[in-house]
Amino acid sequence: MKCNGDLMSGIVPTYQTDDERLWIEFGCDFRRAFADTALEQRAYGKLANCTMGNKSIDKYIAQFKHLLQKAGWDRTSWGSLFQFKKGLDRKIHLKILQKEPMPAEALDTWEEAAQHKVERQAFIDASLGPKEFQGPWINKKDQRQDRQG
Repeated sequence: MKCNGDLMSGIVPTYQTDDERLWIEFGCDFRRAFADTALEQRAYGKLANCTMGNKSIDKYIAQFKHLLQKAGWDRTSWGSLFQFKKGLDRKIHLKILQKEPMPAEALDTWEEAAQHKVERQAFIDASLGPKEFQGPWINKKDQRQDRQG
């Protein structure tokens, strides 16, 4: 067992070098010293402005989850669901609202519903050809490749 003392010189060890508590304290002290103190506030700002835009539904969900975690928001809170819906593409949001029965008011349920609507539309487009429902959430490169055979 290694210690930080030297018994031959009469220096008494104060801790063991493999002391787990010591490493935990070191990690906490290190994070406090070098942490980004405004990380949560910046993440909150990004979350407030997070929209699907031209991203795929999977990328939007991944980005949203990442920002929720950085902002310290609870996934089960109503505010998290509200913000997700607010950033969701309007056409997808409308399709989900028209669904019977309406999805439960839970973020996981809405994420699944959004993914399902996009998958279903991709299946419809593959079966019947593209229609006006297509939006920026469907990868245009993949569509061109599919048409070219």
